[in-house]
Amino acid sequence: MNLLIIACSATKRHDAGLLPALHRYDGPLYRIIRRALAERPQLAARLTIRILSAEYGLISADTPIPDYDQRMTPARARELCILVMHELQELPAHERTYIDLGKTYLGALHPGWGQGAEWAQGGIGYRLSQCKTWLWRQA
Repeated sequence: MNLLIIACSATKRHDAGLLPALHRYDGPLYRIIRRALAERPQLAARLTIRILSAEYGLISADTPIPDYDQRMTPARARELCILVMHELQELPAHERTYIDLGKTYLGALHPGWGQGAEWAQGGIGYRLSQCKTWLWRQA
């Protein structure tokens, strides 16, 4: 199993009711992930996706969530840190980990956590390309 940790997205589907987090968030990274899962069904069996949500903390991709509007702030990231780190410690060991979190979201992790993981770097276009490449290598 491999682990993908990503930040929530300000771009959301505004459907009423609950949607799985992977479908509620609708930014470019989420479209890439959904496409990869649709095109390579075997990927789903090898991938654990966790989303760092400003509202809900660290959630799985299939967690049903409503439409909401809360931005991640440094203070909110610090509030979530203990909960997020506990959730990460509860996850089973993974062969590979890929992390794509913006600067503000990093405040929800202990410094030094994620050594050995692949981390997204650079501008948004480059980050999207890195994630797509990583996903295709996992399938």
